[in-house]
Amino acid sequence: MLTRAIMSSLIIGASSVAAASDWQYLGQVDFKGGPYTMFFDTESVLRKDDTASVWAEGVLKQKLADYITAQRRDTEEGRAFLDGVYGRAKSGYVPAALKDVLAKQTMPKEELQDVIITYVSLEAAANSPQAAIHPAIKIHFEVDCGSHRGRAVTDIAYDGRGENPQTMEVDNPQFEEADPDSNLGRLVRVLCPEK
Repeated sequence: MLTRAIMSSLIIGASSVAAASDWQYLGQVDFKGGPYTMFFDTESVLRKDDTASVWAEGVLKQKLADYITAQRRDTEEGRAFLDGVYGRAKSGYVPAALKDVLAKQTMPKEELQDVIITYVSLEAAANSPQAAIHPAIKIHFEVDCGSHRGRAVTDIAYDGRGENPQTMEVDNPQFEEADPDSNLGRLVRVLCPEK
């Protein structure tokens, strides 16, 4: 009975995360039904001592691509979307999970700007209520900033409409070393910046 109450509160918590979210690009992942683009919600970050927790979501990459491709300047929605993307990219914004990677790039400035616009477009689509793009999965992560390790605590899988959540508690989740090039490694870098 207690487990059902805990799972219900996690589902409600994950739903409330969606209501006031700032989904930022995290990375790509391939798993059943994928590939997926992963985002983390900056509004869900909670910190206590050396530990931080955050929600992440995986959205089908093709759904994001279809929405972005459909945005055209001859529609009000398309114009607003594109103006927002270009304005944010021109302001110097770089997704937090990519700052260190992009800083090491040696490509020409114009190509680098195109890369940033691509990632800003993905974030804009993930955050757009007009897009109605639903996650296929949400994952609650915890990161130990002292050891730079992380763990997945809860996975919530959704159907193709973003409904019928199925919560999967991770049995005895252990903190693990994070491969620097993995989504967990990027989360560790974003949530635990070097001092």
